[in-house]
Amino acid sequence: MKTRFFSRSMLFIVSFLYPIIALPGEVTQAEKMIAEYVFNFAKYTVWPALKSSAPITLCVKAKPETFDVYKQFNDQQVAAHTIEVIEYTHSILQDCEILYLGKKLASFWSCDLHKAYPGILAISNHSDFLSRCGLIQLYQEANILYFEINYAALLHSSLQLNSYLFTLPLNGPKVNFSSTH
Repeated sequence: MKTRFFSRSMLFIVSFLYPIIALPGEVTQAEKMIAEYVFNFAKYTVWPALKSSAPITLCVKAKPETFDVYKQFNDQQVAAHTIEVIEYTHSILQDCEILYLGKKLASFWSCDLHKAYPGILAISNHSDFLSRCGLIQLYQEANILYFEINYAALLHSSLQLNSYLFTLPLNGPKVNFSSTH
């Protein structure tokens, strides 16, 4: 009797948490939503030094299965540019227009790197990314995803963000990514 109750309780807990957790090697709904956010930030960013026909290089430093989610944006058009998704390595930092750093992999970003590469839109969901001069930090609370823009770092960058992003609610819009099925 006790075992049956325990197994039903665990089934309920696992069913409830399924949208926000994944088995090793799987990608969560939150990670998919973060990828969508990163792609959409490209739509609201202008790189004045970027030639009109040049691609926007989206460099991703994340788990291999998460990197695969970003590949869907390869060859997508943003204004006059094509998105080119590549896996980040230190040797190609100067080639990145957008740099997404996964939560566990973002600790190398610093204010010194931001000063050295002011044309990179650095985005992460690392908990102290804004204090490291990252431009956009993504937050997750339960099934809600939102973002915050580091305005001070933006002023010291060579990027222009569309004013639309600044009209959104404080700390950015909250998006519920829980499953409705």
